[in-house]
Amino acid sequence: MGDITAAGAVAEAWRENTGCDAVIIDAIEWFPLWFRAIYVAPYWLMIRYCPSLWRRLFEARLRNLHRHTISPALLALGTRRLLDVIGRLRPQNILAAEVGACEIASLYKRRMDGAVRIAAMILNFESEPAWVQPGVDMYLVPSDRVAAQLREWGMDETPIEVVGVPIRKDFRNAESKATARARCGLSPERPIVLLMAGGMGPARLDTAIKELDRRTSIPVQAIAIAGHDHALLARLRKLQPARLDLRTIGWTEDVSLYMAAADVLITKPGALTLREALSMSLPTIAFDPLPGLEEESAREWVRRGAGWLARNPAEAAAMAEAVLRGELQPSSTGSADSASEMIVQLLEVNCV
Repeated sequence: MGDITAAGAVAEAWRENTGCDAVIIDAIEWFPLWFRAIYVAPYWLMIRYCPSLWRRLFEARLRNLHRHTISPALLALGTRRLLDVIGRLRPQNILAAEVGACEIASLYKRRMDGAVRIAAMILNFESEPAWVQPGVDMYLVPSDRVAAQLREWGMDETPIEVVGVPIRKDFRNAESKATARARCGLSPERPIVLLMAGGMGPARLDTAIKELDRRTSIPVQAIAIAGHDHALLARLRKLQPARLDLRTIGWTEDVSLYMAAADVLITKPGALTLREALSMSLPTIAFDPLPGLEEESAREWVRRGAGWLARNPAEAAAMAEAVLRGELQPSSTGSADSASEMIVQLLEVNCV
């Protein structure tokens, strides 16, 4: 998940810059089964099997200014063990990288430690009212638009800092293309299309690969990363493209290496993935966005000239071929700036 990865990027920078420890907690791991069943499972089922229902729910949360993702009473009941875990750590600061985590951090501050400082880190280019929680001391956001949303929902008195999206150091200090290809065992001459499924919702990578294989008239290497989507990985492994040299991968920690080796990326538009690709000046084609958050992330990247949004897998394949032929290039290139270090500096000033 992007929120855990982004939190890891900030923790990496925190340790390097302060010499102090940072503990990352995946809240879901501490939820009892009954709470996962009513809080987590419906969300995953909606985005995988009925994204239109998720769209209606998300739009309703925005329209009706819902300040909670679940009943506060149920949240308190379902997070008792997690709150105890946090309490044993006795943190001075909490960085909440997901909206539910922000609600939990606020609950912890109210019930167990009123002195703890909370920074809420929003990664997506679309926020929602449930981020507005009592006890949050600072917001770290990716864009002016998200900052404006928070102020509209009443956070005029709380510091809001536009910092971008934090990424790990290996994306900012990437290998050269030649070195990355050698390490991956890839041909240095043939162009490479990297396809990534992302962490949320279904991605039609198999369809995009079929379209790319059908269209391409040049020898192309394709790398498809399915992540934790085992059903997708099984479909990818059954493909037998005629023109593509296809490599399929499940979960990997070497995304930065594959990005360094690639000439173009086709991906679901998670904000973190888009920022990682931009840092490496990798032309990026987004497709199959989830309603709400991913749609706005894709639109933001198009507005910045950093990539394109395809309407379907066929259009994504056509765009990728155009990039490989030199007929399509982004108007914005990457930068080596890091939100991670900026966030650490703000935490040191405001939350220590």
